[in-house]
Amino acid sequence: MYHEFVLPNGNLNDQKVIRKEKLYQGLNDRLVERVFFENDRSYIFKSIKTKTPIKQELWVHQHILKDFPAIFPKIVAHHYSSNFDESWILMEDFGSIKHEYSRKLLAKVTNYIAWWHAFPTSKEELNTLQGQKPTIEDIQHSLINEKAMVIEIIKEIDWSEKDSNLFFQKVVHKTFEYKKVVSHGDLHLGNFGYTTNMDVVVIDWEHLHLNIPHWDLYFLIDSTHPEFPKMPDQTVREETLHNYLNTIQITDPNLRKTFIADYYRFSLIFSIWMLLLINKDLHEKETNWSKEQLKRQQKETIAVIEQCKKRVM
Repeated sequence: MYHEFVLPNGNLNDQKVIRKEKLYQGLNDRLVERVFFENDRSYIFKSIKTKTPIKQELWVHQHILKDFPAIFPKIVAHHYSSNFDESWILMEDFGSIKHEYSRKLLAKVTNYIAWWHAFPTSKEELNTLQGQKPTIEDIQHSLINEKAMVIEIIKEIDWSEKDSNLFFQKVVHKTFEYKKVVSHGDLHLGNFGYTTNMDVVVIDWEHLHLNIPHWDLYFLIDSTHPEFPKMPDQTVREETLHNYLNTIQITDPNLRKTFIADYYRFSLIFSIWMLLLINKDLHEKETNWSKEQLKRQQKETIAVIEQCKKRVM
């Protein structure tokens, strides 16, 4: 029945739509809208412009999320075409989502993270799924290759030459030796929150893939975003990390110490790489975000760097 609401070219059938609200324009010009049909019930409509997102998102919903708790919006209809402009997804609408960086919400989401990190990884297809961003290993290589630029950037936040040397020796050149787990892939503040009924919801699972546990934790705790302000908090960071380790039942003091130390190293690496990207965007004439949004994100990212630096160097 839902296919009558979408034209063969992948656009909404305006004759069947009572009203629609643009939510955001995603990557690859992916338009996401809230639409209301004849029964005045709302849905989330995603138009798809490239092959990988819809193919991966459909597989994730059909083979992984079907076994998850009801914390995500389900796909109610879709069309996949070799002509990617004609592809689309229609999803449940959870209504307005309140995104907040609070102890209570982070504790609840952390419990769910621990649950899906224990999800079986035996499906071979999981190894083919791709995240939205480079791996932490690729980011480490990028920082090494752009060492001169990195040193200039961290000089601007008052790092000494000694700090720079320690960062590359003690932080960047060490590998992360952890078993890969199912990862949401893009768990920034805009992708989780409370519904109007105060239920926890986690959205946008199209970047699910296998990664080390620190990936989801970093995005939950320390990742910054131009559209969703949050000032990092050392107390919240420590509480969240210990909540995670308690939930996955890691009790050995040495294992806990190592895991947390590696988290701070991961956060420092990723945040400095993000600072490079933000600074590049600030020098671009046209970006998806305003200069004010980018400057706020820059300030938040520097705060993460300074807090993590104290624990690592």
